[in-house]
Amino acid sequence: MGIKITPNTAKQAAAASPELNQLFERIPVRDLANKLQTDEDTAQQALSAALPALLAKLQDNASTSEGASSLANALQRHNNGLATGSSVNLDEVDTVDGGNILRHVFGAEQPRVAQQLADSTSGASKGLLESLLPMLAPIAMSFLSNQLSGGNNQSRNLQQDQDSGFDLGGLLGGLLGGRQSAGQADSGFDVGGLLEGLFGGKR
Repeated sequence: MGIKITPNTAKQAAAASPELNQLFERIPVRDLANKLQTDEDTAQQALSAALPALLAKLQDNASTSEGASSLANALQRHNNGLATGSSVNLDEVDTVDGGNILRHVFGAEQPRVAQQLADSTSGASKGLLESLLPMLAPIAMSFLSNQLSGGNNQSRNLQQDQDSGFDLGGLLGGLLGGRQSAGQADSGFDVGGLLEGLFGGKR
């Protein structure tokens, strides 16, 4: 069973990662709630659960050389200004691109992940999470790409970095407070276990 996410959980979870905290702060919850046709508290809860889960799955995928290479290529294509500045303009988010990202990240696990994330909040439905995740995926990719390029939206050969031994999974783990990759386990992605680990087992 998942944990209950409070409006302050995101900042608590990101206490060891100022960069991730900055990303949370750049996503306008009021605008997000309007997009999702829900209230701000529900939107905040869904965001607090979904964004770390997405980043953690990217980290797990990067635990293999093939997965890390694929992610490096994808990040190269998302080196843009979407997640820079003081606030993300949600109208600029390409949710079709987001859906493509999610298919690569979660594969057939998407419906189960959305349900687990919904179960980890007190009010967000599976349908709401399925609408939210394609919005967050391009934002997360832009953010990661800019982190790798020094936060200044400069062009950088991320694939070359990967080939020379750059630890992409380690970067993602650092953003998640030192989380260790779970790898590509056959049992699938355990959202409840992930969130309990990030939030110290608090329910």
